[in-house]
Amino acid sequence: MVISKYLRLPTPIMTSEFLSTLLRRTYTTKTPSAITQSVRSDHHALRDVYRRYEDNKNEKKEAQKWANRYIHDLARHSVAEELILYPAFKTMLGERGQEMAERDYEHIQTIKEIAHQLQSMKAGDDGFHTKFKELTAIVEAHLKEEEEIDLPALDKGITEADGYQLAKQFERMKHFLPTRSHPAAPQNPILQAATGFVVMPFDKLMDQFRTFPSDRGEKRVDDE
Repeated sequence: MVISKYLRLPTPIMTSEFLSTLLRRTYTTKTPSAITQSVRSDHHALRDVYRRYEDNKNEKKEAQKWANRYIHDLARHSVAEELILYPAFKTMLGERGQEMAERDYEHIQTIKEIAHQLQSMKAGDDGFHTKFKELTAIVEAHLKEEEEIDLPALDKGITEADGYQLAKQFERMKHFLPTRSHPAAPQNPILQAATGFVVMPFDKLMDQFRTFPSDRGEKRVDDE
């Protein structure tokens, strides 16, 4: 075989089938970009918070803490995607990226509207758990679509440096964003960023009067 001739394999252990598999892995496997890893990390954290909520749903106080954490993390993650990730789809992936971004903006708007309804309720209220399940089901479908379609497409269209830059912007932006859902905020990135900077201090202030879990190994909301 030509490959074995040039590689001068010392033993017959590495068969042609083995080499073919190895070469396919070498040239088709790509480490996810930094932005993909950052977004997926947020997704993992949201799923973890939801599991904690489910574990404590029969304890009103604990359920409220985990619901507050979920809404808090979801709000910042969603707006960071709208300001950093989806514009990157548009600029780096052409027409396909435009379609992806428009679809994701619609998903996020739906998520914001349901989260906003949930924010006016408390754990233990009639319909709270049902509404929370509705929210998390829609969020999960959105996360899977990003992980299976959007992020792989982005990784194919950006350089490693692009990925690091986007991840840096994404993580930094979350520190300046609202911690509650504001569905009336404009979707235009510039206007939304301006709105976020205005309402974020108020959200942070009100967070001082909400309870949050403190056993995730992370800072409490009031320490951020």
